[in-house]
Amino acid sequence: MLDTFIRESKDMLSQMISGSPIPTFVIDRNHKVTHFNKACETLTGIPAREIIGSDQQWRAFYSTKRPVMADIVLDSAGHDGLETFYKGKYRVSTVKPGAYEAEDYFPALGEDGKWLFFTAAPVKDNQGNVIGAIETLQDITREKRVSELNAAMLRISNALHNFSYLEDLLTYISKEIKNLLGAEGALVVLRDPEANELYCPGIAYDDPDNEKRVRTIRFSMDEVVAGQVIQTGKPVIINDTSWHDLYPIRDQKMGYITRSLVEVPVFAEDRIIGVLSGINKKDGQFSHKDVELLSTLAGTVALAIENTRYQEELRHAYREVRALNTAKGKAINHLSHELKTPVAILSEAVSVLEEELQALPEDDWRPFLGMIYRQLHRISDIKDEVADIIKAKDRNVSELTPWLIEQCGDLLSVLASNNMGKGDVAEQIKAFIENLFTPKDLVMVSVYLSDFVDHRIRVLNKEFTHRNIEFRLNLEKARNILIPQEILQKIVDGLIRNAIENTPDEGRVHLSVFEKGEHVFLSVKDSGVGVRQDHQERIFEGFFPTQDMTLYSTRKPFDFNAGGKGADLLRMKIFSEAYNFTIEMRSTRCPHLDEEKKTCPGRISLCPAVTESSPCDTLGGTEFILRF
Repeated sequence: MLDTFIRESKDMLSQMISGSPIPTFVIDRNHKVTHFNKACETLTGIPAREIIGSDQQWRAFYSTKRPVMADIVLDSAGHDGLETFYKGKYRVSTVKPGAYEAEDYFPALGEDGKWLFFTAAPVKDNQGNVIGAIETLQDITREKRVSELNAAMLRISNALHNFSYLEDLLTYISKEIKNLLGAEGALVVLRDPEANELYCPGIAYDDPDNEKRVRTIRFSMDEVVAGQVIQTGKPVIINDTSWHDLYPIRDQKMGYITRSLVEVPVFAEDRIIGVLSGINKKDGQFSHKDVELLSTLAGTVALAIENTRYQEELRHAYREVRALNTAKGKAINHLSHELKTPVAILSEAVSVLEEELQALPEDDWRPFLGMIYRQLHRISDIKDEVADIIKAKDRNVSELTPWLIEQCGDLLSVLASNNMGKGDVAEQIKAFIENLFTPKDLVMVSVYLSDFVDHRIRVLNKEFTHRNIEFRLNLEKARNILIPQEILQKIVDGLIRNAIENTPDEGRVHLSVFEKGEHVFLSVKDSGVGVRQDHQERIFEGFFPTQDMTLYSTRKPFDFNAGGKGADLLRMKIFSEAYNFTIEMRSTRCPHLDEEKKTCPGRISLCPAVTESSPCDTLGGTEFILRF
C-alpha cells in the first residue's frame, strides 16, 4: 500500500513537472537528470530523451562541461561554488531556504543567444536529507534588450546637451551601439550631399588605431554597403562578407577585416541622412533583433544629428555676426578718426573764406556759404555721435601726437593762417587741438527732468519755428535723476528732433514726464509715419536709417523727412547701458506708405488717406519711452 502511494506520488510529481509551462529540470543525488520538461526542451532546443538519465545538463547552456547552478546547490557548495561560476550574477533567494537565483547571458541558446533568469533549490526527503535539486528557468531576453535599449536611449537623450559638436556626439552614440550589439566596432555613417560621398563622424572600435584610420576616410556611394542602404532605405545583415565583392576595397582602405555587419538607414523627415552600422559580432551572428535595436535608436540619432547641426549653424551664424560687428566697430572707429581732421580743416577754411568774401556783395555768396555751414554742421554731428558710440574718452593729447603730425598737416596750416597776428599762435593752436581731441570729464548731476525737458523745448523752438507742429506737454513733478547734463541734453534733443522730423505738418508731438513706482519716465510720442516692422528690431543697431535713402537731401534740421545719420539711437542705447536707464520703442507704420510708390506729402491736409473717421494720428506714429 505504501509503495503504491509513493509510486503514485512520484508519477503525479513527474506529471506536474512535465506539464508545467515553466522550463524546469531535476537532477538526483548522483547529478543525473530525472526530469526535463517540454518547456525546457523548447527553451534549449534539446530533446529530453538526450538528457534524461545523463549528467549532461550543462549541454543545454554551455559549450564545455561544467556544473550548472543545480549541481552546486546539490553539493551544498553554496557561496564558494557560486562565486567560482556565477560571480557577480547570483543572489540568495528570498522565497525558499537554501535556494539561489541569478541572471546570465547564454550565447549558445537559440539563434541570437538568450538572457535567462534561473533559480535552483535543493530537493529533500522526509528526514531533511538532500536527495536532488530542481532548477527553473525564465527567458528574459526581450525584457533585458528593452531595458538596455531604453537605458541607452536615455543616456543618448541626456547627452544631447553635453556635446556641442556633432563628431563628439556621434562618437558617443557609436560607443553605445557597439556595447549594445556586442560588436568589435560601430559607425555612424553620414552622406555628404554636395560631394555625394560617405564619411564617418561617429566611430567606436575596440582598437583605437582603427578609429584614427576610419576618421580620415571617405567612400563613394558604390564602394560600400552603406551606399546601398541609403539608396534603398532598407536594412542589411551580412554575417559572411567573404562573398561580397565590395569589402576588399573597404577593408583595404580601413586596414582591418570585416567579417560581419548590420546596417540600418537613419531617416530625417523624408530623407535618409546616413546609416547606423555594427561591425564584427563578437559572439554569434547579427540578427533581425539587432536590426530592430538599431532602427529604434535611429530615430533618436536623427534627432541628435539635426539638433547638433542646428547648433553648429547657429554658432556659424553667430561667428559671422560677431565678425560683422567687429568690422562695423572698426569702421566706426576709423570713421571717427577720419572725420575729425577734415571737419576741423573745413570749418577753419570756411571761416578764412568768409573773411575773404566780405569785400564782395553779401547776396552773391551768403546763401552758398550758409549751405556749406549746414552740411559741415551735419558732418560734425555725425562725428560727435560716432565719438560717443565708440566711447573714445580715454586718450590724451600726448598719445595723439604722432597721429596728429602725420594726419593734421593741413589742419595746422589752416589754423596758423587763420590765427596769424592774433597773439601767441602756438598757444592758440594747442588750445584748439586740446579742445578737439581731448575727452572731457562728465560729471553726474541731479536733474529735475520736467524742468530740463521744458527748457530744451524752448531752446530748440527757434530751430523748428518753420514747422507747423503742435506740442502737447504733460510734465509732472517727479524725483530728480542722476546723469551727466551733457548726455541728457543729447538724448532729449535727439528724441525731440527725431519726433519732429518724422511728423508731417499739422501733426502733434506728445512729451510726458511722470513718476511710477521707483522710476521716472520720459515719453516722446509723435503722430508721424512710423517705422516698418522689419526695421524695428534693428533700430538701435546704428547707421541703419529707416527712411528711403532717396528721401535724404540737403534739408535743414527739423524739416519733415530731413533724415538722421543713423547713429542717434545707437548712441542713446550706449548711453542707457552706461548711465543705468532703459530705452524702448513702440511704433506703428502708416499703412498707406506700404503701398507702391506712396509717400507722405509732409502735410496732413494734403494726404488723401486722412479722413474724419481715420485721422492721421491714429494711422501711424512712434513712441520712445525712457525709464530712469
